Order: sequence, then C-alpha cells, then structure tokens
Amino acid sequence: MNVENCVRIFRGAADQSTLSAEARRDNMRRSVELFTPVVKAPLILIDDVMTTGSTLSATVEVLRGAGAEVAGALVFADV
Repeated sequence: MNVENCVRIFRGAADQSTLSAEARRDNMRRSVELFTPVVKAPLILIDDVMTTGSTLSATVEVLRGAGAEVAGALVFADV
C-alpha cells in the first residue's frame, strides 16, 4: 500500500466551523486542488472528522476529474 498526499486545501479557505452546510460545500469546491499527478490505482481517502461531507465530496470531485478511481473513504469521527 502506498500513501499519497496529492490534494491540498488553500489556506485562504474560510473556517468550515463557521459556515452553513451549503456554504461549506461552496467553500470546499473552490478550495481543494490537486498538486501531484494521481496514481492509476483505486484510492481510499482518509479524513479525521466528517461533519457535512463537503471536504470529502470536493476532494472526490477533483480526483475523479483528474482520472482517479476513488474506492471509498475512511473517517475517524462523524459529527
């Protein structure tokens, strides 16, 4: 298993904890970027906390747009 860190969230993104669910989705769509080529193998995303799922959804959208296969996600806490 390889661990790849291929996406990042812009530092200018608004603090998610202060936003509504709709605003979180909009914030993340503009804030997630791919900074290395994606591997051509199924990916599993790892996130520490999921509240609305906005960060994971935006990340999946960016990765799939780059041709990646996202097999699922592992989340440590669901709020």
